[in-house]
Amino acid sequence: MSAMAGSPLHHPSDGPPPPRGEEQTPWPEMMRMAAGFGVGPQAFWQLSLREWRMLTARPEAVSPMGRGVLEQMAERWPD
Repeated sequence: MSAMAGSPLHHPSDGPPPPRGEEQTPWPEMMRMAAGFGVGPQAFWQLSLREWRMLTARPEAVSPMGRGVLEQMAERWPD
């Protein structure tokens, strides 16, 4: 059986591959979102999963840095 069978992100331990035409990962939608953020195709494919999650996180899901953390950073790196 070829390594290309099923979805590009499918792993045999995940169970059977999804039916043809039903991708698990919505690549076109994700690429449209990235383009809306100004991320080009090359940069899109270089993003890590963590970077993608940060890029697409809802603003309320990302906690802002508090004043105390900013002051600690200024003390550690006073440039």
